[in-house]
Amino acid sequence: MPFTDLLTPGGQRAHDVVGPAALLDRLVETEAAWIRAQGAAGAIDPGTAAAAADRLGTGRDYDAARLAAAAEGGGNPVIGLVQEMRERVGDAAAGGDPAWRPLVHRGLTSQDVMDTALMGLCARALDRVLGDLLEAGDALAVLAEEHAGTPLLARTLAQPALPTSFGARAGTWLAGLTGGVPRLRRARGGAVLAGRGRRDPRGPRRVGRPDGVGPGSSPSGWGPPGEELGLAGEGLGVWHTRRGPVQRLAEALAEAAQACARIAGDVVLSARAEIAELSEPAARGRAGPPRCRTSAIPCCRC
Repeated sequence: MPFTDLLTPGGQRAHDVVGPAALLDRLVETEAAWIRAQGAAGAIDPGTAAAAADRLGTGRDYDAARLAAAAEGGGNPVIGLVQEMRERVGDAAAGGDPAWRPLVHRGLTSQDVMDTALMGLCARALDRVLGDLLEAGDALAVLAEEHAGTPLLARTLAQPALPTSFGARAGTWLAGLTGGVPRLRRARGGAVLAGRGRRDPRGPRRVGRPDGVGPGSSPSGWGPPGEELGLAGEGLGVWHTRRGPVQRLAEALAEAAQACARIAGDVVLSARAEIAELSEPAARGRAGPPRCRTSAIPCCRC
């Protein structure tokens, strides 16, 4: 589905990572990872687990519009998705097995799946943000070196201050932009569907969680589906009521946004006609200050 939100300029850069189709992919991945984790734990036959998980497919195999409409009743799309998943894995004519239906969403809650899928979105968004920040940092490092001796008037509360250099200003931007990179990397794990717990030697229960424990239980015993999802994260135990990782993720992203806003604000201020210290390169589709055809006064031609 192409990105068409006219109220979010530049949103197409993230739509494939955090848009509705991406969320649906992460929801399906979460359910599949949980089935495979049960197989790895010996709660169900590993071969059966692998086959059932593969049969779930990807988000593209499900009708996102129908799931969105059905979500109104239950407050989230997982309820309708689970029903469709069970129909899919149980379709013998298409390579499924009716006996696989109970394996889907076994021992999970909608919150388990939604929260883990959202953390999957955040992890991929962080990867994109980190890449963009490092690329911008490389460009700023070049500017700082090239313009180390280019004089520039410093300002305090918008009033003239002692002279500095554009290289020094670019270096300040660089420090702000990259200073939060370690924090973003630490936030990369985030809260996950931990799925860790001790396996009951008496075997899996017939009803409820496959081994008497579920997402977020004590971190001992078998490995979490979070490893498969790229969300190894922290051993938090029951993380549904411990939202520190989510808060740290928001704080790290806010710090990165503030660093970018600082650069943008400085450029806007220094590009004002009465200051004219900086300017952005002209580019197709970008608003800029080219001169009017009938006037010597710069104008904004959008």
